[in-house]
Amino acid sequence: MQELSIQQTVQLAKNGNELAREEFIGNHKPFIMKISSSLCKHYLTWGHDEELSIALAAFNEAIDKYEPSEGASFYGFAKTVMTRRLIVYFRKESKHQLLSLTPSESDDDALYGYDSEASLEMYKEEQQNYDFAETVKSYVLVLAEYGITLEDLVHISPKHRDSKATLYRVAHELCARPTWA
Repeated sequence: MQELSIQQTVQLAKNGNELAREEFIGNHKPFIMKISSSLCKHYLTWGHDEELSIALAAFNEAIDKYEPSEGASFYGFAKTVMTRRLIVYFRKESKHQLLSLTPSESDDDALYGYDSEASLEMYKEEQQNYDFAETVKSYVLVLAEYGITLEDLVHISPKHRDSKATLYRVAHELCARPTWA
């Protein structure tokens, strides 16, 4: 399918042509599955994994919100919307999957070599690493919307300590006075 016909099909779907929307979504289920499975880091199956339902709804949302005049390809836009919705889902789910981490007094812990304090620390560290990785992923997606990569930031960031300090002061001043920005 050419880019022009994709834009035309998306426009038809946006204008209320339900048949065009259903056919377009049906033809793109492999794309939706690929993006979802890649983000989840395991193979997903239709009808069994909620992540696919969320990605499907996000793809449908992308059809409604896509604006070709903004210069992004539909696929890039749809991937961004699906990724964001899945990240929100993962964060929401991680809050609901709380385990009891209180130390137990039983001798079974010693029998099985279980150290509850070390386990709790490991859990906290893994959760911090996961949160940091998700924050970086979100940041990379936002930068991509502006056509910026992390490598670009490395190349243009100031190298001297006094330059960094000056830019920090300028940014701090701009934040303190929103009317200047």
